[in-house]
Amino acid sequence: MSPDAFYSKFDTKTAIKALEEMGIDRLLESAEMGDERAQCMLGTLYIFGIGVWKDAEFAVKWYHRAANNKNAEAHYNLGNCYEHGVGIEKSLEAAFYHYMNAAINGDDRGLFAIKSMEKPSQYAQKELHKCEEELEESLRKYIKFKDFLKPIADGEYDIDLPY
Repeated sequence: MSPDAFYSKFDTKTAIKALEEMGIDRLLESAEMGDERAQCMLGTLYIFGIGVWKDAEFAVKWYHRAANNKNAEAHYNLGNCYEHGVGIEKSLEAAFYHYMNAAINGDDRGLFAIKSMEKPSQYAQKELHKCEEELEESLRKYIKFKDFLKPIADGEYDIDLPY
């Protein structure tokens, strides 16, 4: 893929508008305070070097922070970075993961990106296996909590603690 095709996938308009309205200092302050939209916008500004120095690795760090806060656009942008090895080591498995999370969190571009990947089924199988393992662990915790809380809910306050 050409560099133009890579860069065309990012929403620069929103980031530029935020930069113009807030200024870099307020945008950074908001991002540091956990604002996932500001974190994602900073990532885009750093990818392009708009109002800040151009630094793809720093952009990826901001995208990761926003993605950890469930920002769909950040997941999509991370998928793009992982798929093309920009700012981070190329990993199609990580790209799939982030495109999937973009789609799950409401960014349809994630689904289109998955459809355009070569052999996405191999990554889907791995993610499905992870989901099944997480579900099993969640069920074990649910049963443990239920067994502990049921007597309390039934008014039995004189119970033995399991430790």
